[in-house]
Amino acid sequence: MNNSAACRGVGINRRTGIRWRYGRTVTSADNESRSYPPLAAPKRDVSVRYLSEDERITLADAVEAALRALRNHPRRSSPGARPGLGWVRRPSCMPWSTQC
Repeated sequence: MNNSAACRGVGINRRTGIRWRYGRTVTSADNESRSYPPLAAPKRDVSVRYLSEDERITLADAVEAALRALRNHPRRSSPGARPGLGWVRRPSCMPWSTQC
């Protein structure tokens, strides 16, 4: 949203919006200067909807460890596979069989 649209949304003059945005210094009739700091945009906190970088790294490490554990698990290989021999058809150990 640009400055003009923001000023229209708030209901102020565009020039006033520029003064608020950049700040200003006013000198009174008795030569006293009064400074108005610029209005800073509020700092955005990390939304609870999204994970922070630390949480993402922790989650990635946990997923990697779980995958590593699954890769080394003895039941990972299917019942019909034998290391080094390729696939061997074993009808008694088909997915619908209860004998495995």
